[in-house]
Amino acid sequence: MIDLSIASAIKLSLVVGLCSTLLSILPAIAVAWILARKKFIGKSVLNILVFLPMVLPPVVTGFLLLKILGRNSFLGTI
Repeated sequence: MIDLSIASAIKLSLVVGLCSTLLSILPAIAVAWILARKKFIGKSVLNILVFLPMVLPPVVTGFLLLKILGRNSFLGTI
């Protein structure tokens, strides 16, 4: 049997995920349509802003791993 606090945490995660998806689907489709069909000044900046959330987490994770496990770090000297 699932603990009540775990079930409520799962329910909250599902509700927040569903609400954020519903709120962002129309603006996301509009931005995708604009990027695919229109030519305008600042298109490259908008494209960077769209792709930044996909690129940034692996970059930050890699940087943190290098800081933690690098030669000059505490764990790197072990």
